[in-house]
Amino acid sequence: MSGASWLRAQGVTTIINLRSPEEMQRQVNFDEAALAKELGMNYVWIPMRGNAEFPYDPAGLAKFTKAINQADGSVLLAFVAYGRMVLQPIA
Repeated sequence: MSGASWLRAQGVTTIINLRSPEEMQRQVNFDEAALAKELGMNYVWIPMRGNAEFPYDPAGLAKFTKAINQADGSVLLAFVAYGRMVLQPIA
């Protein structure tokens, strides 16, 4: 069983990805969104870095809040901290 399949079996129904396009290109060698869809999971990509290109802004926060509120199971948050990819269950 793949890691993503295991997460789905544990009740994760939504993945919220906060990584930038550059982080995705550097750290992910497959199509996460396609895999999530294949497993029946909702995939929401909200690139946030706190810089001018990907700011922390009201629109991003609204999209983040909506994704959590619409989740019908557990939520997994994907982000980068200190140059490392982090996967954190949040709901």
